Amino acid sequence: MGFISSDLYLAFALAVFFLPLPAISVWFHRRILRTPGGRRLMQAQRGASRVNISLNAPASLRDGLRMFKDLRAGKYGQDARHVMRRTWQLLALWLAACVLAFVPLILTRP
Repeated sequence: MGFISSDLYLAFALAVFFLPLPAISVWFHRRILRTPGGRRLMQAQRGASRVNISLNAPASLRDGLRMFKDLRAGKYGQDARHVMRRTWQLLALWLAACVLAFVPLILTRP
């Protein structure tokens, strides 16, 4: 790795991989609950089929896809749609950061 030890760089890469997701999740929930449509979305999510997710996976997937489509169609309002769009942008940035953090590790393997 050059001027930095590989163990230290691995710790950095793992931090880039793990730490942003909880932060993005907290940011999303705080922002989405500020909007009336976001509160309706979270209420719909709580009411979705959650009996036993492993036994009821098709219904859970169907409910999630329905809420996603409704959100994209603007059923929950433009503010909630904007928060969701910004969340996808943050996740794309996180994914790019992960790639940039792990590529040097992969390329410098002994």
